Amino acid sequence: GRDGSGPAKPPVQAIIDAWARSLGCPDKPRLDASFTSVRTRTYGPGTENAEVAFITVDGLGHQWAGGVSQAPAFLVGPPTDKIVAIDVIWDFFDSHPAVDPEAASREQKAAIGGGADARP
Repeated sequence: GRDGSGPAKPPVQAIIDAWARSLGCPDKPRLDASFTSVRTRTYGPGTENAEVAFITVDGLGHQWAGGVSQAPAFLVGPPTDKIVAIDVIWDFFDSHPAVDPEAASREQKAAIGGGADARP
């Protein structure tokens, strides 16, 4: 909560690193590029060409990038028009077809949410 109660959350980079490891991607991003306040780090290829993309937008508040704000900026921070999140997500999934769960290895099933250790 706002008062700092509850369990501590790990840094976002630690979660990205865990996903990259679980998908067999190299530790260092193969792409680390910044353009107009948008930084993209892409890890991979991993097992069966898996990739992890981590995109940050400088100055973006707790908003949906490129979307319409549902709350005032003084509560959630500033919006951005630097990227349109839904387009970025669609492009990523369009270029990364889903793994057939029946053909996936145990590690892959865990990484895509099909196993007991689904979270990295």
